Amino acid sequence: MNFRISSCSLVVLLFILGFNKVYCVNPVKELVIKTDTLQAKYSTDRISLQNEEYLPFFFNSENEFAEINVYTNGQYSFLKLLKSQDFEILDSIVLINQEYYRTKIRFNHLGKTGPSNLIIQLKNNNTKDTINQEYKLFPYTNTFVNFFPSADELYIGEEKIFELTSNHPDNIKINSNWLTSDGVNYRVSERNNQIWLHILPLSVGSKNIQINVQTISPFLDNNKKFQTNLPAIPYQFKVKNSRIAFLGIDKKEVIYDDDTRKNGIEITLDNNRNLQLHKTYRIENQEEPGGALMAEIFTKNFLANDKVLCIFRPYNLHKQTEGYLYIKDNDDAKFITNLNIIPKTTISSISILRKGQEWTPGNNVYPGETVDVKIEGESLLSGKFYWDEINDISSDSVICNDNVRFFRLQIPLQIKNKRITLYNNSKATSTSLNVKEYQTPRPFDYISISSGTGKKVVQSTNTTIIQRYTIPDVILTFDKNKIDSDQKLYGNQFLDIDIQIIGTSNQLIETQSLKNILVSPGETSPRSDFYKDKTKPTDEISVNNLFNNKTYNLEDFNKIQVTIKNSSDKYQEQGNEKKVVISLQHKVAFDFDVSFPTGLLIQDLGSSASGTTFGDNLDGISLALIAQFKFPDANKVGKLKPYRFGAGFLAINAFNFSSSASRDLAAVVLASVYPIKTRKMFNLPIHIGFGYKIQGKTPFIMLSPGLGITF
Repeated sequence: MNFRISSCSLVVLLFILGFNKVYCVNPVKELVIKTDTLQAKYSTDRISLQNEEYLPFFFNSENEFAEINVYTNGQYSFLKLLKSQDFEILDSIVLINQEYYRTKIRFNHLGKTGPSNLIIQLKNNNTKDTINQEYKLFPYTNTFVNFFPSADELYIGEEKIFELTSNHPDNIKINSNWLTSDGVNYRVSERNNQIWLHILPLSVGSKNIQINVQTISPFLDNNKKFQTNLPAIPYQFKVKNSRIAFLGIDKKEVIYDDDTRKNGIEITLDNNRNLQLHKTYRIENQEEPGGALMAEIFTKNFLANDKVLCIFRPYNLHKQTEGYLYIKDNDDAKFITNLNIIPKTTISSISILRKGQEWTPGNNVYPGETVDVKIEGESLLSGKFYWDEINDISSDSVICNDNVRFFRLQIPLQIKNKRITLYNNSKATSTSLNVKEYQTPRPFDYISISSGTGKKVVQSTNTTIIQRYTIPDVILTFDKNKIDSDQKLYGNQFLDIDIQIIGTSNQLIETQSLKNILVSPGETSPRSDFYKDKTKPTDEISVNNLFNNKTYNLEDFNKIQVTIKNSSDKYQEQGNEKKVVISLQHKVAFDFDVSFPTGLLIQDLGSSASGTTFGDNLDGISLALIAQFKFPDANKVGKLKPYRFGAGFLAINAFNFSSSASRDLAAVVLASVYPIKTRKMFNLPIHIGFGYKIQGKTPFIMLSPGLGITF
């Protein structure tokens, strides 16, 4: 097979290869994490989990110190490590031997947070652009659990509690549910940073149980694979019959409240030949007489499954871990049993945590955000909670107890309900989340200002605009579809707008203040249907509709000043402010100028000019009235070019009253040069031009300084 490559194809191929070489180079050659005496390299140690690349690293302490080494490819510099709740930055970035950058961090609660992210910000040394490079971290540790029971004899219905020893008790996953192994129920609990094993035998005999414990952070097994299931702990117990007959109850928990205290709740109790029907038994917390009354049982009916239907009335709270409950006939203990008598599941408070912030009491959430929600109360572990209409992405590793429950919730961007209800066992609780619409100040890139020369975006426009043509109107328009996007919501925008017309001497001619102008996001916003307001949203604002002095009647060097800012009473954070000044300065201006030329130099022209030279009128003061064309500066507000052109009349020697004075009236065409720094009404110009003496009927040229007065 023959291949033929044209010169054009070769050029394209080389271009592509060159492009890839320039733009596809990873700015970070290597990332190294050092903890204690171990280190992990991204190039050799990274792993793939669910199509994501992670860098695993070993830790001994949940607040582990780590050194971060970053090797760049030479085109980039390591600027900073972006802040995160997962760690604290302890040291500044240092370049070591021109080889790599080093910084130090301390992780926060590694055993509880799970995978972390490092976001490294780098700068391109050539283009000065900055980029963020993200690395996902996968912390792991070695965790062991040991079981050394003080006794290996158990009794039917009697719950025994043993301590489990562990090098990382914080890394043990707590499961409050009972598990079964060889006729024995067991579960793991945590109290005072200690791990406890609860064992409740169900039948007599020798029992070989297997206790399964899980970790929150994984560990490496013998096959170099990450696991969270620790090796099962085997143990053999001898289970004997209880010394007092144990009667099992079908319910593990009974709620204590006014309803169950007065009316009771139906339960089924194991039958026993000594148990009498239609009799009320006391339930106390001790075998001896005089114990606290915990509940009463009224035996109601025998059931076909060798159970007894009873009415159970609780009078006190009880936990199985506090000991057995004794069923008494008067003061005689006849049977033992056990269950939890717990308060009604109640929620006393709710708090919200957002990334980078602290826990804040309240229940306000916003569309599209992910938040952590904490509820506090009583008997929360007994509740089966779920939220209406939102996605609960809570991790199983989150530690909860009877008094605190945590949720991680994703609020849909297009959620319809204004209230998200928390349900417990399919019943609505009084706890809910309020869906609030965003009301955040957006930069003024959605506002445009027009003065007759096209729209200019307020955010990016210059503070001062010099207008070279008559201003037909000044109009503020709002691009409502720019306010919100699928990636970021800002909500309704409230603006205070101050507009002033200012004269040539900076005097205030007219002013208007508009407060709480509402600009709602447009139809492209995911939340457009929810921004409706009783106030009609503003489409545009016209200055000529607000002022008596119309913009098209303004004189040169008049200014229109527009100040836009977010209404301070509508936002919790600092708003934006922008001032735009439009100064009217035509290309050519026209006015009259009165000047008093002194030391007038005139040279007559023509046949009648013989004997007349420059300097004949040095001793006189003349009067000139000139209609002038002036030229405003296109780059400086309120400034004129130093030159002018005009025509008018010159009264030669008008103020020379000697008998020998030669007076005349002349028509002149002049070019004048004025000082750059004007002195308002009075100035000292220099005139040069041509004229014609009306009385002497003589043309002439002239040059003269003068004292000018401008009207």
